Amino acid sequence: MINDYELIENIASLFDNKNILYGAGFDGRRISRDLEDAGIRVECFCDKEKNGEVRGYKIIDPNTLCEKASDGKLNIIITSTRCHSDILNDINRLELKANIYTYWGVDRAIARNINDHRFQQGFAKKYLRRKELLLENRRYRAWLDYIYQIIDSVPEILVYQMGKVGSTSVYCTLRDYVNVMHIHSLDPDNCVTGLKSDFSEALDILKSHKLKIITMIREPISQVISNFFENAEKFMSKEKIEENVVCFLESSSVGGYPFKWFKSELEMFTGIDIYKYDFNRRGGYIIIKEGNYEILCLQMEKMSVNEKVIGDFCGIKDFHLKQANVGSDKVYNEVYRRVKDNLVIPQKIIDRYYVGNAEMDFFYSEEDKHKFLNRIHRTN
Repeated sequence: MINDYELIENIASLFDNKNILYGAGFDGRRISRDLEDAGIRVECFCDKEKNGEVRGYKIIDPNTLCEKASDGKLNIIITSTRCHSDILNDINRLELKANIYTYWGVDRAIARNINDHRFQQGFAKKYLRRKELLLENRRYRAWLDYIYQIIDSVPEILVYQMGKVGSTSVYCTLRDYVNVMHIHSLDPDNCVTGLKSDFSEALDILKSHKLKIITMIREPISQVISNFFENAEKFMSKEKIEENVVCFLESSSVGGYPFKWFKSELEMFTGIDIYKYDFNRRGGYIIIKEGNYEILCLQMEKMSVNEKVIGDFCGIKDFHLKQANVGSDKVYNEVYRRVKDNLVIPQKIIDRYYVGNAEMDFFYSEEDKHKFLNRIHRTN
C-alpha cells in the first residue's frame, strides 16, 4: 500500500526514518538532490537493473531491502514516473515493514510543508525556484512543440478541450490513423513569454485551413477534483488535503469552470458559440458545421458508446478507443481514492452546478444529473 496520504498530512517520517530511493534514473537523482538540500538523509538507491553508485550513493539490489527494513524505520520512495506500479508490485512481494511513498507524494508533502522548521535554512527558496524553472522549461517545450507541429504539417484533426475529460484516449487512438494535434489552449495569452508572436503566426496558419475539432465535457465536480490532483502542489495551503479540494471546488464553481472553457477557448478560436445549438443529451454528443470548422463535442461519460460517432466523424472504420491517462493508473491514485472517500462537498457548491445552471442543463439531462447527484451524495 502506498502511504502518500499520511506523508502529505505529516512529513515527520522523512526526517525520522531511513530513506531509500527505488529507481536510479533521472527522477531519482532529482529527488535525492531535493532531499539533500532539505536536510533529509538518503540512505541509498535501489534498482534491479543498475548497480554501482549514483551521486555518491550506493545502488543496492531489491532483495537486500529486507535487511534495511528489519527495524521497521524505513521509507521506500518510488522515483519512477512510468513504472511505479511494477515497482510497487516488486516491493509488495517482499512484504517489507516500511512506508511506501511515491515521488508525487514526496513532492506534494514538501510543497505543503515548505515552511517546516526542520528544513535546512534557505531550502524553501531554492526548492521553489527549482520547481519554477522545471515548470517553465516544460511549458516552453510544450508550446514550442505546438508551433513546430502546426508549421511542419497542419493537423487534420484537433483534439482541443479542457483537461481531465478523457481526451488523451481519443488522441492516442487517432494518432495511429491521422495527423492529429492534442492541446488544451489556443489562446496566445496563455503561451509562454518569448513564443507568443510565433504562436500567433502558427494560429493564423491553422485558421486558414479547414479543421475538424473534437472537444469534450465531463460532469463538472468530477472534472474539477481530477484537475486538482493534476496540479495539487499549487493548491496545498490548508491543513487537510480535503480542505484544499473543497477550496478548489469553491473557486472553480464561482468562476463558472469548466463550462466557461467553451467561451474563453472554443469560441475565442473558432468564433462558434456552442450554446446556440441543441446538444443531443441522450446521445451524448453534438456535431456542428460552421465556416472552416466541423466540431464534435462529446460527453466523456458516454464516449465509449460513441466510438462509431467518433470514427464516422474522422473517416475511420472500426474505430475503437484505447485507454490512456486513466486515473487508476496515476501515481496519485491512492491519495485520490482516499480523498474521494473522505470528501464532503458543501451543498452550496453542488447547487451552483446543479440548480438553475444553464450550461449544465445544456450538456446534461435531468436523468444524467440525477445519476451524478446520487453518486455525489453517496460519497458525501
